[in-house]
Amino acid sequence: MDIDNPFCWVESRVGGMRERSLTIAQRLWTSRLLLRPFGDKDQSDLADILKHSSVSDMLLDVPPDYDLEHAATTLKYYQEETDFQRGYYYAIQCRGPQGYADGPVIGAISLRWDIPKFSAELGYFFHPSVWGKGYCTEASLALMWAGFQQLKISRIFARHIKGNERSGRVMEKLGMQFEGHLRQHILVHDKLEDTVYFGILKPEFIQVAASYRQQLYQLERHKESSSVTA
Repeated sequence: MDIDNPFCWVESRVGGMRERSLTIAQRLWTSRLLLRPFGDKDQSDLADILKHSSVSDMLLDVPPDYDLEHAATTLKYYQEETDFQRGYYYAIQCRGPQGYADGPVIGAISLRWDIPKFSAELGYFFHPSVWGKGYCTEASLALMWAGFQQLKISRIFARHIKGNERSGRVMEKLGMQFEGHLRQHILVHDKLEDTVYFGILKPEFIQVAASYRQQLYQLERHKESSSVTA
């Protein structure tokens, strides 16, 4: 990780990054995770995540009987959105002891353009078996860095359904600020739900990055001192 980016290693598109402000890295590697584009082989893993009501109940347009056929439709949508640069969708895998990521997909994360394209919406979901491990925060920070640095946007926001305070706490960890509460704003499984909005501006995220760089520096110093005294 370079000094300006304490969150991830960036792997560009084949042949290098295209010279446009609306492109983003093909793969993002964090200390524990790989964020990469979805493929057809991810259909089963995606269905295995979204079949859980604890996940689907908190998302829009995810039926309670989510199956492989639904997953195929979702993957097609992700690909179309990416092809037309309306958003960027990443599958998330854990990295093993050797640094490789060959296990199942444990979650998904996205940045979708707002209109006009000065801001983007962060979205994510994870398999319940990996909740509480900090993966969501780790993946979100990496993608937010890519959004601010490579897409040149000025604001990233996120939202959650009222009652999903777990997601709200993640947004606070990302440095986002509460921006509003819209009552009966969206229809989820035939029920009108409130939505809670959080957001962060680029200068604010730079401060978040600076804080993480300091933590990494202190961690490296601790490792060095431990190796000397060992």
